[in-house]
Amino acid sequence: MKDYHLGHGMTVKVPMIHAVGMNYLFRVEDLSSMVLTFTLLDVNFTTYFILPDTGKMQKVEKSLTYPHFRRMRRHLTQSLSDLEIPELSLSVTHDLESVMTLLGITYVFNNGANSSVAMNDTLHKSFKVVSKAVLTIDEKGSRLGTNKCFKNDGSVDVAHVQFNRPFLIFIQDQTNDAPLFLGRVVTPKN
Repeated sequence: MKDYHLGHGMTVKVPMIHAVGMNYLFRVEDLSSMVLTFTLLDVNFTTYFILPDTGKMQKVEKSLTYPHFRRMRRHLTQSLSDLEIPELSLSVTHDLESVMTLLGITYVFNNGANSSVAMNDTLHKSFKVVSKAVLTIDEKGSRLGTNKCFKNDGSVDVAHVQFNRPFLIFIQDQTNDAPLFLGRVVTPKN
C-alpha cells in the first residue's frame, strides 16, 4: 500500500502495481505531463496514461486535443522505466439519449417514434439505450512492461514514475482511430 495524493494535503493508501521494464514513457512539454503508452495487440487498443505535473490537471484538460494523441503515436520510443501505478477499477454507465440528442438523433426518443419494428410489433413507444464501460487494472490483469530480468540497482539510468496523484486515461481503437474511453482518475479506491 502506498500513498496516493488527492490534493489539498489529503492522501489515501492504495495498492500499487510495480513494474520495471521497457515501456513507451515520454514527456509532453506543452501538456506539462508524463505519458505512459502501451498497446494491447490482441485487441488492437492503445492506452495512454497521462500524468500532469502537480497542479496542472485543469490546464491539461483544457488544452488536450486529439492531435496530441496522433503526435504521441508518431514519437513512440521505448525506454527502461520503473513504474508504480495504482490498482483501479472504473465503471461508468451512460444514458445514450443525451449523447444521441447532441448528435441530432432525437426522433428515436420522442413520442412520435415508431419502434414497433425494432420491438417485434409491441406497443412500446419509448425505450432507453444505456452503455456501460468497465476498466480494471490490477496485478493479475496488468500488461504493463514487466520483465523480471531488469532490476533497478542504480547502475542504469531508469526513469522512475509514480502515478500517485490524479491522472487521465485515454483508450483508442487502433483499427479505426476511434476514441473508446477517456477518464480522470481522482482516487483509485473503490
